[in-house]
Amino acid sequence: MHITRNQSIRFRFLPTLVCALVVVFAAHAQEAKEAPKLEIIQTMPELVRDPAQSPGLTIGNQELRQPAVPVPEVPEAQRVLVEKELAWFKFVEDPGPVRSEEQNKGEYMAYSHLVSFAAKQDSLLLAKYSKKNVPYRNLVLDVRSDYYLDLIHLEGRLRRLTSMKATQMLINGGIETIYEGWLFPTEVYNPVCILFTELPPGFVPDQDIDRWVSFDGYFFKLMHYESGEKVGKVEDDRYRRRKAPLLMGKTVVPVATPEGTSMVSFGGAFVPMVVVAIMLIVLAIIGFAVYFARADKKFKSKMIEHQTSKNPFAGPNLDETDYTSTTPVD
Repeated sequence: MHITRNQSIRFRFLPTLVCALVVVFAAHAQEAKEAPKLEIIQTMPELVRDPAQSPGLTIGNQELRQPAVPVPEVPEAQRVLVEKELAWFKFVEDPGPVRSEEQNKGEYMAYSHLVSFAAKQDSLLLAKYSKKNVPYRNLVLDVRSDYYLDLIHLEGRLRRLTSMKATQMLINGGIETIYEGWLFPTEVYNPVCILFTELPPGFVPDQDIDRWVSFDGYFFKLMHYESGEKVGKVEDDRYRRRKAPLLMGKTVVPVATPEGTSMVSFGGAFVPMVVVAIMLIVLAIIGFAVYFARADKKFKSKMIEHQTSKNPFAGPNLDETDYTSTTPVD
């Protein structure tokens, strides 16, 4: 059979045409497969969610909501846990003074992050999940490494409260003021430095204060600070450096003063009692001095009398002797 030139051209492009038709058909089938079916979408369960956060799909005049993805709720105990693996915490100098951004940027970032983290927590959850009855010495001795960034509960007498400007990082986050308190825990001579961002009603910073409070905060470091005790002579401007645990929380909570509280916390009537005790000691010393002076005087008088009675030359006055008497003279 003879094939003309036109027939040869037709047969040459026939496979290409067939392939193109197959591709178009396959694409149409895939699109039809992926297209949402109206009845299926209408029967899908809809989660309760803000419509603004779950944009819908409009088909014709009917808006179809896309199902929102449920977010698992974080347990309460985990909400108050600090992520200890953050790189910033590795730069904290312990023991040592609190460092500025220029001195130690890593510690500066860790400090600001922990203050901000504590400020965002629920006070009730902090009190619920904080560690209770942690001895003061465990925050000072080498064992304190086991408590770094742990949430710890303290109770004691708040003896100083000052306000200070927050770091620039905290100011950028909406925290402009930090409150610094010095708390003397029960039966402890040495204080704990606490930082918080919310001031309770009735508490006025930068004034004398003597209130029994509770505090829940994160243990940051063992801090070096300058005490009010001068080194050496009075004219020396240097002050003795001491150490105190530094904790960061959200606020302090006023509580009732426990009955039978020891005066070692330097609160209440401790100073007046010391003054009264000193006065009693002075009066006792004066009383003993007067008593012994009188006793010594009586003792000396008796000694003289005793010595005189034993003197063989001590007798009657010879000028008054009656020599006419026959009675012998003793």
